[in-house]
Amino acid sequence: MGEPFRYPLGIAGRLNAAARGGASADSVRRLYHALADQARVDPAGYVVSEAGLLAAGRQLLAEPGTAALAALEVAVERSPPSYRAHEALGEGYESHGSKDRAEAEYRAP
Repeated sequence: MGEPFRYPLGIAGRLNAAARGGASADSVRRLYHALADQARVDPAGYVVSEAGLLAAGRQLLAEPGTAALAALEVAVERSPPSYRAHEALGEGYESHGSKDRAEAEYRAP
């Protein structure tokens, strides 16, 4: 058709890169919401999955000073009924010393 193929932008990868680049948790959340808004307008241009968000969050947990919890919170926000998302966020809270919040996530749907 004469048009070059445009690969969709991976939202989880962008969040991961932003957090590794020093973005704050609030910046990671804002970036997610901006990209999600753009994905609603141009769904073929963006890709996001629960698995991708969880993988990004778990990778960031291993790195001190990253916004890993924000990435995992976004995964729960995107998939509220997902036990996998709540479990990952619970693990994140637990690793950051927030046992009460971790227990709440483990009990969530």
